[in-house]
Amino acid sequence: MDIVAHLRKLIAQPAVFFEETKKEDGYRFVFWTFFAGSAISSLGSWWMLQTSNDVSSMLTAITSAGLTVPVAFQHIQPSTFGLLFLANFAWSLAAVFVSAYFLHLWIKMWKGTGAYIDTFRLFAYGMMPGLLLGWIPNVGGLMWIWTLILNVIATQKLHGLSRGKAIWIFILPTLVIGLLLGVVAIGFIALFVGK
Repeated sequence: MDIVAHLRKLIAQPAVFFEETKKEDGYRFVFWTFFAGSAISSLGSWWMLQTSNDVSSMLTAITSAGLTVPVAFQHIQPSTFGLLFLANFAWSLAAVFVSAYFLHLWIKMWKGTGAYIDTFRLFAYGMMPGLLLGWIPNVGGLMWIWTLILNVIATQKLHGLSRGKAIWIFILPTLVIGLLLGVVAIGFIALFVGK
């Protein structure tokens, strides 16, 4: 099967795409597609860092604001980040299986009918827009929205759930995490303003 043609269908006809993924055999193709997407994401992010002054300008902004830069970051070169991106790439390959497992448990709580392999496909293919284009500045947010849309469609097709349930499966954790982060941010603000 051709990865490029497969991804075109994912973008142009997601409902048909996820219906057809039920016929895929095993993990091999979806894993290698995710592998290619993760490699593109890691290389793209590394390249963006290499061609920008974000690291040095960030460190300059921190020190000019009178804040202390941790010693570990004072002498870091952008090329050093290549190792970090390789580590990130390796981590993403391992984490996709674990993340899909927890997503599968969450979908099962909502009475989803698909197997773990369906959730793995949902998760891995759903991340493709972000992996392929999310490293481009100002595009990441749009890719997050597209990933959400793909995940909802995939959940409907692969787990037999209604659109409403599929939306809540992904929106509810986002709201809870956003609320928790908001509480933590307010706590930090109160801590610093109170001094």
